[in-house]
Amino acid sequence: MAITTICDVYCCIKTLNDNYVAAECTNPKLAEELLARLDRVMSYVALYHIAIDCNNTVDSDAYLLSIADETNCTVECGCS
Repeated sequence: MAITTICDVYCCIKTLNDNYVAAECTNPKLAEELLARLDRVMSYVALYHIAIDCNNTVDSDAYLLSIADETNCTVECGCS
């Protein structure tokens, strides 16, 4: 099974956010790095949805792969 929809990477996005929240008070430097990654991911999420709305599957697939890469996500929403 391949990553083909935003639902396939949801748990990885959530995990990244959870890790950021956990690090906010305990490790500010790590929290800063995680926030930068989370910001990039959420930009990709927004662009993915725009591409889907515009029926541009080439771009939406590319944004989905960028999300998976930035969140270290693998098939079937397996987070590494």
